[in-house]
Amino acid sequence: MVNSIRKFPLILFFLLALPVCIFARKSNSAKQAVVTEDSNEFNSMDEESKETNEVEKTEHDQVIEESWQTLEWEAGDSEFVLYYTVVIEKYNAKKQLFEWALTIRAKNTDTSVEIRPRQSPGLYRYKIVAYNLIGAPSMESEWMEFSIFHALSPRITNISSSATGSSTIYLNQYNDGVFTVEGKNLFAPTADAVLNDSEDSNDSKDSSDETVVTSQTSYVLTNCSTGEQLIPEILESNKSGRKIKMRFDVNALKIGDYILTATDASGLKTDSGKNLIVVKKSEGCSFDFSLGYAASFALYGGTYPEYSESKIYPYNAYAKMNLIFLKRKGGHFGVGLNAHTNHVKFENSAYTIRGNTIDAYLNAIYQFPLYFSSKNEKKRGKLAAALEIYGGVGVLLFNDFYFTFKNNAKSYEFNSFGISVQGGADIQLFLGRKFFLEFGADYINAFMPDSAFGEVIPRVGMGWHL
Repeated sequence: MVNSIRKFPLILFFLLALPVCIFARKSNSAKQAVVTEDSNEFNSMDEESKETNEVEKTEHDQVIEESWQTLEWEAGDSEFVLYYTVVIEKYNAKKQLFEWALTIRAKNTDTSVEIRPRQSPGLYRYKIVAYNLIGAPSMESEWMEFSIFHALSPRITNISSSATGSSTIYLNQYNDGVFTVEGKNLFAPTADAVLNDSEDSNDSKDSSDETVVTSQTSYVLTNCSTGEQLIPEILESNKSGRKIKMRFDVNALKIGDYILTATDASGLKTDSGKNLIVVKKSEGCSFDFSLGYAASFALYGGTYPEYSESKIYPYNAYAKMNLIFLKRKGGHFGVGLNAHTNHVKFENSAYTIRGNTIDAYLNAIYQFPLYFSSKNEKKRGKLAAALEIYGGVGVLLFNDFYFTFKNNAKSYEFNSFGISVQGGADIQLFLGRKFFLEFGADYINAFMPDSAFGEVIPRVGMGWHL
């Protein structure tokens, strides 16, 4: 009988291991290793982790956990085998060699074992040893490597597009398909993904016998209406798993709502959170606000320029508010409010004159956006500037004009208002996605009760696009 066992080709007994990677639970036996690898992150989230551990596990999660840290293999002619043992070694990065971790004996002729005690995350290898019917080792397999990752439930708390700064994008505007996703346990799909985040510059540690492998996470964007799925290209991720940058094919995105799902290598998924991406054809409305310095130049008419003996009034400021509600390829249309305030002050040997003018207008607006045309992919197509022309009607107010003579006599204060019309143009130079510098000039013509006069008002300011 022994001879027949020796002659039998037990090579078929050696296996094809199912798991390429297995997962470390946050049980008591593995918890210390988890904290050692990334203590800063897990200490800061200690209270949150306690609350999470108190939440009742769903039936789906329980099924997933049953397969964690389990090795399986295939074997033929098990009737000639009394039992199997699995020898597991862990890679020591400091010594650059594998060291014995544990040996597990399978129950009878079972071709799977559950790793007990749970092992900490890292790089491992194992081999299977078969024992014959008299209890002697008869054959052993080659060493096979596998990795153990943290089994961490991913969470998404915020998604922002590099083009819009929000989770909503518009197909008729510039889009690079790049999104920054923030949350917890958002790791790269592959263990050797590039890490690039200044927030984690102080998180580097000597991992000693631990590998840099933390976890693997896959990502899929699902159309809520059609069920169509898109797989992103991962651009950057950080070691802490708090932020990851990804890119989708813009041409594959259609109008509608999309759900971004992150799935840990153990099968845990984002169950809820701010993981909605909205794709629209065009931006419905936008709001621009700007303010800055202006200087008035009188062109003709009026009375106070004669007394002030000057046609230049430098003490001026302006404010603008625009609501753009119609956006087409040929340009954008909207309405806006534009106001100037001017302080008049002049002194000569006979008198001093002081007063203020205030004018405000309701304008119709046309904007034409200009985009970068550059070989730099990150810059090409982004909004560079916007040309704007506008015109409207409003009122102009003379407020508290009075003379003070050398004998300290003071004239009555003069107040008056009249209808005024305005036309103007400016250019907005964008220094970022929202912030811009503004340069322009306004022409106004006021119809006062006693006269009409005209002014040109050059101006420079800064603004914010919402």
